[in-house]
Amino acid sequence: LPKKYDFTFSGSDQDIGEPLDLESECVGWSMFCKNWSFAKQALEVMCGELGLTGVLVATKDKKDKNRCGIPESCEGKILQTTYLEHQDEFFSYVKQSRFLFLPQVHDASPRVATQALALNVPLLMNRNLIGGWKYLNEKTGE
Repeated sequence: LPKKYDFTFSGSDQDIGEPLDLESECVGWSMFCKNWSFAKQALEVMCGELGLTGVLVATKDKKDKNRCGIPESCEGKILQTTYLEHQDEFFSYVKQSRFLFLPQVHDASPRVATQALALNVPLLMNRNLIGGWKYLNEKTGE
């Protein structure tokens, strides 16, 4: 597949807090593990300063009504999805991206890291991640 996006972020089936004008915070254990607070800071740089586009998987509720808030600089550059029931949908987004964005720290060894590498998609991974960094070298990401 041609590269349509710069990156994909893999959210989980997380809770989305009370809406404020249809935009709210990703809350709960899942987004703590995914390091959402840092991800939002990184998105500001990625979208704003670097002009990158991306997909934020599972950052909309299952009713497709509310979404996790993203920086203003990302509006129009980011596709936010609901939780994807079928992994093939996730794999399609990853294959269409230049890299997989893994900002998490508390996710011991994210399965999506090896899945992206199996699809020949490099990683941008938080160096403070508890595990998973062992997959990285100059050919697989940074």
